[in-house]
Amino acid sequence: MLDFWHIGCAPCMKAHKQIMEVQKELKLNNLEIIGMNPLNRKWQIRRFVKKYDYKNINLYCSKEVASKYFVRYYPTIYIINVNGVIMYSNTGFSSNFKEEFKAAIQKKLKKNIIPQKIDTKDKRISFR
Repeated sequence: MLDFWHIGCAPCMKAHKQIMEVQKELKLNNLEIIGMNPLNRKWQIRRFVKKYDYKNINLYCSKEVASKYFVRYYPTIYIINVNGVIMYSNTGFSSNFKEEFKAAIQKKLKKNIIPQKIDTKDKRISFR
């Protein structure tokens, strides 16, 4: 999952917290959450992640990468399967974000679109 966010984005922080709750509730141990931040400097991201104890992977990415994913608003979230197909996307944050996110994930799990187990050997992700 790609989570485009930036420091100072209150909706990003709320969405991140609720995504982590859904991940725990549904026992989605194989859902890798990769935070993508195109707006802050690398040192700012490292300091923020350390201060707030973010458990997922957080990367600086260029504005070009964010543009390729059509990021216009924050947060922007994509769940991408192992074949590179976008299975879910969401932009922004609303009062029913958690319920919508959880329902979408459950629907994909029910259809076996999101596998419960993924063999990640030899899988590489590049954000150039």
